[in-house]
Amino acid sequence: MDMRIQVKLPDLSGEKGMQFAILRAAASGINKAAISARAMVAQSIREEYTAQSSAIKSRIEIKKANMRRLQAEIIIDGKPILLGKFKLSGTGKKRIVKTQVKKELGMIPLRHSFVASIKGVKTIWQRKGKPRFPVKALRGPSVPGMVRATIFKKIEPEINERVNREVQQAIQYAIGKGRVHLGS
Repeated sequence: MDMRIQVKLPDLSGEKGMQFAILRAAASGINKAAISARAMVAQSIREEYTAQSSAIKSRIEIKKANMRRLQAEIIIDGKPILLGKFKLSGTGKKRIVKTQVKKELGMIPLRHSFVASIKGVKTIWQRKGKPRFPVKALRGPSVPGMVRATIFKKIEPEINERVNREVQQAIQYAIGKGRVHLGS
């Protein structure tokens, strides 16, 4: 999935100091907008799925913009999320573990499974056979699998407007701080 956003910058012909401040302000505005875009993607995923926000955001990487490269990249990648990061019930002894991945579906019982925290990470385990070992960690969908083109189509206009607003505010802030002098 590829999304392109155009940013309107003021005329950069003129003083070297003005160009420097405008480019730095534009990069700052683009980076702020990229961080809010990551939050919007996570929020739109959580409208359909019960995954923890931290589990979603940790799999969305941002390559920030700088003065030489005025573009930020949002890379959605990652393995399937552990089922322990979704909504759970029945985590006590002698109880059937149930989980809910999508909000529209109910709690699904997971037979022959149990919950254990290893190094502080809650994980649902299931035995592969009768003996004590081997066990496997159960996983849900991956973040790229949860993000569909419909989610991007829904939030793209808002992200585009946010980028332009953040860049304009950053440039106005730089002008107001006296770092950029328009005119002579």
